[in-house]
Amino acid sequence: MQTETTARRRPTLYGAARLARERKSRRERARRERAENPEALREANRRYRARHPESLLSTAQTRARAAARQRANYAANPEKYREIARRYRKRHPLKDSARKTLCLAVRRGKIARPDCCSRCAKPCRPQGHHPSHDRPLDVVWLCRDCHFIEHHPNARLDAPKQSKASQAA
Repeated sequence: MQTETTARRRPTLYGAARLARERKSRRERARRERAENPEALREANRRYRARHPESLLSTAQTRARAAARQRANYAANPEKYREIARRYRKRHPLKDSARKTLCLAVRRGKIARPDCCSRCAKPCRPQGHHPSHDRPLDVVWLCRDCHFIEHHPNARLDAPKQSKASQAA
């Protein structure tokens, strides 16, 4: 029998290495439990959905709720949001000038807003995208989704939103 002094001891892990090992161990245990008892997983999911009905909302419903929250926030703090807009315009004068020039041209009828997206041809009220803010009247008319993809090429539209806490981990 080996005594404690002669036995080889595993070095103690600290910090990130230890957390990574524990995380991997938890994932493996959860995977094993899901495979062994899928009925328990179904029951846990059913209980979660019963406690969190908002998780069943469609994207449109979620967007509508977020828009309602924003409107309420703005109504409660209008000066705060005006100040945010002022700071943005001050930081990005070229973008602001291009946006104003385009809006005025559309309002005066010099430029016609099409009825569909120029990329996917979806019927909608498209947004004007400036490839270059130096040429304010040279715009590409894009639907909301295509405009989002234009500014965030690596994003997936169907991907769930991640909180800042989960992005940092």
